[in-house]
Parts: sequence; C-alpha cells; structure tokens
Amino acid sequence: ISYVGGDFFTDTLPAGDIYALGRILHDWSEPKIAKLLAKIHAALPSGGAVLICEKLLRDDKAGPEWAVLQSLNMLVCAEGKERTLAEYEALLRRAGFSRVEGRTTASPLDAVLAFKAR
Repeated sequence: ISYVGGDFFTDTLPAGDIYALGRILHDWSEPKIAKLLAKIHAALPSGGAVLICEKLLRDDKAGPEWAVLQSLNMLVCAEGKERTLAEYEALLRRAGFSRVEGRTTASPLDAVLAFKAR
C-alpha cells in the first residue's frame, strides 16, 4: 500500500489495482463524482476495482438515522449527500464499471465494491 498526496480532481492518479475512497464521495455533487469515478476507471487495469466506504441510505432514504443526519450535515456543510446503493451503482455504471456489489454493516461505514471489466 502506498499513499500519494495531491488533488484527485486535477492531478494524475498513481497506478494501482484498487482505489479506496473512504468518506470521500458523500462530500461532492454528482458531476464531480462522475469526473472522479471516470478518472479512476481510466487509471485502473482490467479487473481492477474501486472500494467506496460510505454509510448507505436505505432505498426509501428514511434511514438509517445516522446516515440521514449525516446527509443533512453534507447539505449544510458541503455540496454532497449520503446516497443509496442504487444511486452509487448508477454513478459507477455510468463511469464504466461493470460489476457493483454493496454491503451494509453495523459500523459507521458500509462498502461498495465495483470492478472494471476484464
């Protein structure tokens, strides 16, 4: 594992087989997320993946309570929001990812894993 500083919107991404984004995407609007995910997809080798760690809203967006409150915080303090698995899947598929899996957990973060086709 290596860590590289920089601006992921403007700098070239370092080579990697998997990119991990923890509490990153909920900060941004859909156009900025689309730009970042497309950039990650282009940088990945075939079969590479992106791991997104965010709290997922239920499909009805009424919970879990912690995610709803965090979404309100994002509305007030940033330009983003919490999203459902279906919303992340749509963003990932538009960026070119072919397989998307999501898991909710009992912890403050859930996981979405998306793969670039081989």
